[in-house]
Amino acid sequence: MWTRGFSWENTTAISLNLSPQQRNNLLANFKVFPKIFSSSLVQHEMVGNYSHLLTVSGSEPDLEPYMLLAHIDVVPADEADGWDAPPFSAQELNGFIYGRGTIDNKQSVMGILQALEYLLERGYTPRRSFYIGLGHNEEVNGLHGAANIVKLLKSRGVKLQYVLDEGLAVLDGVIMAWMGLLPCISEKGKATVKLSVSSAPGHSSMPPRESSIGILASAVNRLEENPMPRLFGYGPEHGTFEHLAHKFGLPLRLIMSNLWLFSPLLSR
Repeated sequence: MWTRGFSWENTTAISLNLSPQQRNNLLANFKVFPKIFSSSLVQHEMVGNYSHLLTVSGSEPDLEPYMLLAHIDVVPADEADGWDAPPFSAQELNGFIYGRGTIDNKQSVMGILQALEYLLERGYTPRRSFYIGLGHNEEVNGLHGAANIVKLLKSRGVKLQYVLDEGLAVLDGVIMAWMGLLPCISEKGKATVKLSVSSAPGHSSMPPRESSIGILASAVNRLEENPMPRLFGYGPEHGTFEHLAHKFGLPLRLIMSNLWLFSPLLSR
């Protein structure tokens, strides 16, 4: 446990509506990037009170812009989780920064901003304009952060060439002795379904042939028996598996080298 010599940090709930002073206090945390906030190339806006949208103007405005995304919020941290350092201290131990959100997703936030700061210090002007979006509530679906950034850009008629969002980390030893970066170039969607059943009331002494719970269970069962089509082997994972196949022994090497035949087996 990290608690020896430390005290657990208190958190204070803050309102969705900010006063001018609260807004200035939050912005002060970003002024460690002076070039970004003083450059004539960069326009900074607050969206939904806490999210940040930066527009970096390029020398060729006719080129379609792109967007870099990250989020500044984190999931809660509990004292019982066994932290080696206070989770909101960003303390450096043995060459590593410890803190809630360092991987999800502050490394992207700091990497993007530090890279832009570095380039601006050297007089860099991009050819293609781009946006940086830093959402504040991604962990709870981003309805106030990313969604409002999207609405703002749509209202201005902005069309993006591509969006680069968070992905996997650099993996060391996860696959045999291999170390490398696995980029994510697609995203899996989701669907949330709410099922409800209404039926006439009755008595347990004279149960109906089919109860409300039974009807609901049958509906859930039908959903489970009819999943979305499996598309494994038809995307970039095909090349990834074939590229890594030589790292494995038999029979995995044979299977991964021949996804045209074995993809139904791996996709289950």
